[in-house]
Amino acid sequence: MNQNENSPKQNRFVADIYAIIALLVVVSVIGFSAYYFIFRRSETAGGQVKVTIDRIAIINKVQNLKRLETVRETIQRDVEIELDLGDFKIFDFKIAENKRKQKFAITGYVSAGIDLDKFQAQNLNVDNKNLTFNLPEPEILNVSILEDKTSLVKDDLTLLFKVQDLTNDTRRREVNEFLQKQAQKQGKQALVSAACDNQILDKAGENSKGAIRSLITNVNYDQLNVEVLKAQKCSFNEVS
Repeated sequence: MNQNENSPKQNRFVADIYAIIALLVVVSVIGFSAYYFIFRRSETAGGQVKVTIDRIAIINKVQNLKRLETVRETIQRDVEIELDLGDFKIFDFKIAENKRKQKFAITGYVSAGIDLDKFQAQNLNVDNKNLTFNLPEPEILNVSILEDKTSLVKDDLTLLFKVQDLTNDTRRREVNEFLQKQAQKQGKQALVSAACDNQILDKAGENSKGAIRSLITNVNYDQLNVEVLKAQKCSFNEVS
């Protein structure tokens, strides 16, 4: 009789033990799963961020721009051109001048930025999720005279010049072509000089920092530093 009475109690006790063990197993599984998906996945995601910073891809993307123009200034300057063919003299006494002077009101623009063909692999440093760009020095990229906004405001020529050089059609054409080339050359020099006085290269360097930031907005980084070499000389050498 006593064994029969104790048997149900023992069975319930054993069932309770199994239930507790099952509950502990379920809690352990849930806890491990939460740890894995919350903490381990975040660590793995951090590792994936490192992979997405493809150094070569960034370098190629920058180099593909070729030239990064960050400043364009429209400038107006007056330019005087003089063609002196030698005065007519007798015994060192000047009898007649042989000159032509022209004055132009020049309007044009000067653009400056970074020549990204000079951007090489060593100019980009990737440290974990920190990017550092070391850009080449800014330079003047283009100078152009706006012909429709440029005018001849003065044209002085001596009598001897008229007689010798403007009576012959061929000679007149040669003289005009020479003066036009000189006006273009000196006009561009005047525009460059004015742009340099306006600190165009410093502006180009500062603006290039923002341009680089805009370029790599799709890269997941923690910190981005953009350094630009200080320009040593402000000039423009036009490729003929």
